[in-house]
Amino acid sequence: MRHLPIIVRVVQIALQKLLCLAVAGAGSLLFFMSASEIFRYASAYLPHFDNIVLQTALRYVAGAAIVTLALFAALPAWKRRRSNTISFPGAHGPIVIQLDSVEASLNRTLRGRPEVRKINVRVQPVNDNRQVRITAGAPP
Repeated sequence: MRHLPIIVRVVQIALQKLLCLAVAGAGSLLFFMSASEIFRYASAYLPHFDNIVLQTALRYVAGAAIVTLALFAALPAWKRRRSNTISFPGAHGPIVIQLDSVEASLNRTLRGRPEVRKINVRVQPVNDNRQVRITAGAPP
């Protein structure tokens, strides 16, 4: 049961990537379809779709837009990850502290206190990664 959220997230990402590839395939198909095929499909839904310039422009623009959107969705999201270290000069060189372990230790210690039911501690670097800001609150 412990790994269930990870498995669900992996399945969600896999389905997202498959859907993006399907949309990219549909956009590519639209981009490379002949004008007569598009005309046949579009004339069934749009009765005034008989201008060849409009058909060609719409085909290229719609196909390129769908492929571009699908590729942007398929690429991994580049989230700016917060820095998880601080550093400052020491007597024998720079001292680097991993904040993830400090955050986990504070959470574990404070959750063990009898007067604390639920707490979520966050340790963030400030002042050019030389100091930390500790914030704590009740989880939603």
